[in-house]
Amino acid sequence: MRTLRVRCVVTVSSCVLAAACVRAAAEGGDPKGAHNVAPASTLPRGDGCAARFAADRGIAALPSVIFADDFEGGDYGTKWDSARDDAGAVLALVDLSAEDARLGRKTLRVTATLGKNTGGGVTKWFASADTLFFRFYVKFDPGCDYVHHFCTLRANKGLAGGDRWSGFGGAGLKPAGDERFSTALEPWGDWGRLPPPGRWNFYSYWHEMAKSPDGKFWGNAFRPAAQPDIRRGAWICAEFMLVHNTPGKPDGEQAFWIDGELRGHWRGINWRTSPALWANAFTLESYVTDSWTKNPVNVVCFDNVVIAKEYIGPAGNDPRRILDGAVAAWHLADLSDGAGADSALAAEGAVDVGVPLGEAERAESLRRGGDGRAARFSGGRLSAGQGAAGELNLASDALTVCLRLRDPSGRFDCPLFSKYGGHERLVYNFFSTRIDGDTVLGFELGTEGGMTQVTAPLSMIGPSLWHDLIARYDGAKVQLFADGVWLDEGFPIGRLRQGNREPCLIGGQSRDGAVESGFGGLVDHAALWDRALTDAEVEALSGGGAAVSAARARILGAPRPLQYFRPHNKFNVGDTFPLYHDGVFRFYYLLDRGHHSAKNGLGAHQWAQAVSADLVRWEHQPLAIPITDKREASICTGSVFVNDGVFHGFYATRAADRSEALSLATSPDGVRFTKTLPNPFLSPGPRYTRDFRDPHVFRDGRTGLFHLLVSSVLRDGGRGCLAHFTSRDLQAWKEEEPFHVEGPGGALECSEHFGWRGWYYLLFNGSYRMSRAPLGPWEKPPFDRFDGPLFAVPKTAAYKDDRRIVTAWLADRGWGGRAVFREVVQNADGTLGTRFLPEMAPAAGEPVSLSSSAGGDAAPIALRTARAGAPAVIDEMPRNLLVTLRAAPGAGVAAYGLRFRLASDGSCRELRFLPATHEVRVAGSPAIGAVDGLDRPLRIEAVLWGDILDVCIDGRRTLIGIAPDLPGRGLGFFAEGGEVSFEDIAVRPITGPEPR
Repeated sequence: MRTLRVRCVVTVSSCVLAAACVRAAAEGGDPKGAHNVAPASTLPRGDGCAARFAADRGIAALPSVIFADDFEGGDYGTKWDSARDDAGAVLALVDLSAEDARLGRKTLRVTATLGKNTGGGVTKWFASADTLFFRFYVKFDPGCDYVHHFCTLRANKGLAGGDRWSGFGGAGLKPAGDERFSTALEPWGDWGRLPPPGRWNFYSYWHEMAKSPDGKFWGNAFRPAAQPDIRRGAWICAEFMLVHNTPGKPDGEQAFWIDGELRGHWRGINWRTSPALWANAFTLESYVTDSWTKNPVNVVCFDNVVIAKEYIGPAGNDPRRILDGAVAAWHLADLSDGAGADSALAAEGAVDVGVPLGEAERAESLRRGGDGRAARFSGGRLSAGQGAAGELNLASDALTVCLRLRDPSGRFDCPLFSKYGGHERLVYNFFSTRIDGDTVLGFELGTEGGMTQVTAPLSMIGPSLWHDLIARYDGAKVQLFADGVWLDEGFPIGRLRQGNREPCLIGGQSRDGAVESGFGGLVDHAALWDRALTDAEVEALSGGGAAVSAARARILGAPRPLQYFRPHNKFNVGDTFPLYHDGVFRFYYLLDRGHHSAKNGLGAHQWAQAVSADLVRWEHQPLAIPITDKREASICTGSVFVNDGVFHGFYATRAADRSEALSLATSPDGVRFTKTLPNPFLSPGPRYTRDFRDPHVFRDGRTGLFHLLVSSVLRDGGRGCLAHFTSRDLQAWKEEEPFHVEGPGGALECSEHFGWRGWYYLLFNGSYRMSRAPLGPWEKPPFDRFDGPLFAVPKTAAYKDDRRIVTAWLADRGWGGRAVFREVVQNADGTLGTRFLPEMAPAAGEPVSLSSSAGGDAAPIALRTARAGAPAVIDEMPRNLLVTLRAAPGAGVAAYGLRFRLASDGSCRELRFLPATHEVRVAGSPAIGAVDGLDRPLRIEAVLWGDILDVCIDGRRTLIGIAPDLPGRGLGFFAEGGEVSFEDIAVRPITGPEPR
């Protein structure tokens, strides 16, 4: 046996609460996050009132804003009422304008020097309100250690005289309900256990706070159960809210956001007993005294402080500032470079610069940081050579390229922006060309590992419109955006290529001195960065949030149903692993690009997610677990297990050498996960081959043990198995004997274990086993699959009212395809079947009028056929339809069924029922077996939508197949070797666009 440990995100009580606190938030904080309602909170997220103000300029004019300071005035004393600046050595205004386009030119820097001072800050008193929001930007220096206290909101008895100070001081003392209360959003280091400066935490004093073990009253902690460590060296948007309570009643609240993400929300707090006590002083400070702080100099910078009566959110990005921070940015009013060193352009051929744009086009140019002028290309090009001092030969691990352009003819099919030299030498290349008969826009990146290409059809984005094209590489992936809409991504290997001596060209590409060009249109601006722009910066350069939302609707169309869903462009739904928790159904799936072809066939999969409370209305979430390290060749299949309010995402990481090991990421809300350390945390060991993936965790309710199943193969004998590990804390894992072993033939992939209505089930390789005991032995049922072979990698999740949902992907063109949802049916003997989910039925119109070669136009229609080759036919059916009917087979019938898209030449897609062999098959696909009752009356439901033919038999078995795009529109009914009555036939046209 061997025991391995994985560091998991957990929380412990703060220095003021050594014992775990299990009372409500109003009685001593919430150090373990048990009462954090953020996941289900209706508080806003993302953009707020600040989004429309670039770098907060003008935000103070909003009626809801109480106070704002971006430190651009040059003297923080003109807006703040008090400052703590020991010997003038702590506070300073510095210029960090190149670091973030959401900020202005000036920033407040606070420097704490051990042995000389404890840091400092500034305080503002203000007229209060029932609900208050405080937003500030903060950056911890890369060497910054732990801080003791941070940004604090205090309630004082008044705004004048001694009353304005009643909320200050009182450390270790419990406040009176009419005297003071305070709450601070600050980093918490867990006594040096977390990487400095720690994780975000509320530190609060009020009259119902809990006593600490030493008998004093130190601030009580409120923190999420899990969250990522605070980043150093990067600007962070921090915001918190306080809702005053009705005096003496527990109806107060507090909440906080990081970069627009709601991390914590607590209700039921009795802040005060007197209506005269209001939160009315805010201190922005970095106070450093902790004994765990070792770094002698600790620098924290603050900017863009706003106090308001409504949610503020992140500041709007200033696109001109983003362009100013580029390595090179050409605005094309002339040939100069507007950023950094002047990598000036030279015109070659027919190009006119400084062309004024029309009024509407000029406004859109200015909105994106342009100057309202453009270059008109008539087949010529602009050359920047190698740039000033060779600056266009980037030596970084990342880059971004931006190009705003329009070809009024819509032809494109030409080079656009490049440092080329051929696929074996290029570094970056925006282009348009024809691939497989379609004109595409694309970007190519050259790294040490070769060339990576990302593309999107020109028809998808609009051939003759203005477009903001952006490609960015963050060291792990290269992504293509058009008008702010993410369209494609690839996964390069290695650093950017070096030594390319081809010139940087706008409107052309060169190889060994031979130059190709041909663009006929306008270029507003072009720019190159040696870093990956943020999502917010991409949005700003694409016209802002409203413009990107409109572009998304135009390019991607209306949101599509999740049944038969496939993402846009080259993406597919891969392995799925659903979860139902706290009233939310979470559909996690592997986002696949190119049917497992990405990253040289390693997959480059990432966890995506859509969520729903009712299986009808779905919302797509950000990537749950993306690839963030170039060493990650794929974030493979896994499972999500919730314990003590923390979502644990167990997955396998595939490396470039195809080895596999287990990793873990955690989340407080199931949306954004943070990868834990060490990762990977568990490797195969000597018993198993390098196949070691698809982790699944369940808990045995009898023993409390957590069980971890891993798909693998035994080295001895080559038999597929489920490796087995147990734990009592989800951290230390003990190896056990294999949980289940089958014969040779590969790993037992994508396992799942669940109990339901007195039975236990074990899934793997698309099949299932059953047992009366949670750990087996496992019995194979007569038919051990949920559906046909195209229903790939099924996994299930509990759902409300004791229902169970199974999800899979439709294997249509290779690995990965479209999402398929079913409801699981449990038979009296414990075996499982499936039926259509009523909540996810495709939208359909009213039943169409029917007439047939056998039944005329009477309703209901009863069709009787006795001879093979003589089907009854209903002509001119909709292309996409939902059919329901009752089939009543006579004695001894050999086969019967339906023929979809039946043409006069007999071509069709046939659904065939075979009573003698208990089989159902869709022509061209393997059958499903062990379908009892085919010789008795049964109900048939069929969905024909695009190339999908999906069938449900008697509400207990399903079969999905592929229906080629045949020209016929007939619906045929046939019987062989006997007589069948087809009754209660209803045909409804399916509305909406066909599945991709």
